[in-house]
Amino acid sequence: MSTTYKIVTINGSPRGAKSSTGAFLKAVVSGLRKRIDIETYELDLSKYKVSFCRGCSNCFETGKCPLDLQDDMPELKKMILMADVLLIGTPIYAGNITAQMKLLLDRMSYWMHLMCLCGKPTALLTSSCGNGANFVKTYLSSAVKFMGGREVSFQNYLVFTENDVQEVENVQRTEEMVADIIGALNDPTHIGERERKDLDYIFHSMQKNMKLYEEEPNFEYRFWKHNGFFEFESYMDVIMNSERIISDFGGTL
Repeated sequence: MSTTYKIVTINGSPRGAKSSTGAFLKAVVSGLRKRIDIETYELDLSKYKVSFCRGCSNCFETGKCPLDLQDDMPELKKMILMADVLLIGTPIYAGNITAQMKLLLDRMSYWMHLMCLCGKPTALLTSSCGNGANFVKTYLSSAVKFMGGREVSFQNYLVFTENDVQEVENVQRTEEMVADIIGALNDPTHIGERERKDLDYIFHSMQKNMKLYEEEPNFEYRFWKHNGFFEFESYMDVIMNSERIISDFGGTL
């Protein structure tokens, strides 16, 4: 029996499914469907209510955000955690990600202390007229790594008119991203040398910092302790043990 993979797409465009970003996300999903069995879940951020982070730090201390009782963040986080592959797309506005995407990441900032994505393959997709791609790639890549995700592909799609969605170079970008994702699924332990070094550096730094809370353990320390992160020697150990790690620790994430 073949494996069916859960593909979760996150569209940060305020124009939602009508956007070029949405079109490129659908193209990647279509390419994946032709080669592997998938279930798809589309998170169109323009349709979700996500409140502004208030900087209260409650999530870092307790693993709970008071705003989760008022908006759609619990559903978004649940879908992200259940994904086998994350496909994140955003247009580039003013040289950066959209406000919708930044709002999502702000509300998930405590995940950057937990590395709870546990090596989940993550592909990053941007659409722009040319400027800002390197900055946005660096920012999104860093955010994903601090959350413990494994960046497996990045593509910046160039769009000047609606017809450019089917432009030859953009079609090639889609094919490359599809191949990268399938390669990551076929070999879950394969990580590029730089990616491995980045993840190990983040892991060891966080491991050292979390041990400082041993005397007065907060949520983050308990998460690491419960999942055995203090015993792991490298982030590859996290990936190899990802099936037994409880990312949704206590149902609070």
